[in-house]
Amino acid sequence: MKKLIVLFVALTVLSLHQVFPQNFKVQLPPGYNKISMTEEFPGKEGSPYLLNEWLPGTIILANGTKIEGLTYRYLVYRKEMQYKKENTAYAIGAPDSIKALWMDKRLFVYHTFMNESKNDKDFFEILVDGKAKLLIRYVTKIIPANYNKALDVGNKNDQITIIETYYVQKENELPVFIDKKGKSITAALADKTEEIKKFTDKEHISFKNKEDLVRVVSYYNGL
Repeated sequence: MKKLIVLFVALTVLSLHQVFPQNFKVQLPPGYNKISMTEEFPGKEGSPYLLNEWLPGTIILANGTKIEGLTYRYLVYRKEMQYKKENTAYAIGAPDSIKALWMDKRLFVYHTFMNESKNDKDFFEILVDGKAKLLIRYVTKIIPANYNKALDVGNKNDQITIIETYYVQKENELPVFIDKKGKSITAALADKTEEIKKFTDKEHISFKNKEDLVRVVSYYNGL
């Protein structure tokens, strides 16, 4: 019970009943805002969640407190990590207080990063941990409807899809977006440029391929 109290005090929570809304703010006790979701997202198909099901997880707060026994899911569309308690979904409103979040066997962290030359914040999944980390940032992409009435083919609604973008993070530096040519990852791992270049050439590494990126960052961590 004490751990759940710590969670509620440490995190500003938002109650969520459905996904895409018009929002109704309801005053709860100090420190809380309850948002009731009452409308579907019209004209769009697909899930805005990384995974629709709720997964068991553990939060480790920045102060070292561990919270267990709750379930989680990630609403990519809103960059919102949610948890469920007593059949009510809450959004973690103070993600900066989280040091790490295990969702089933997947590890997520909340980081500042450069987004189009501006500081932004988001959740990242850690694929490779070590002196260099390989991270995934999940983003939603809307594919416009392409229905052809004359031929009766295509999609009548816009499609929501989730794509993976990859970042490398060295020690306490900000995550760096990995471009398709791999120039940014080579620059981020500049202390081993020669070794990385030889490895990527020899192994015919594609910087568009997740498994190859795992190999590169794991190789760097082993040097």
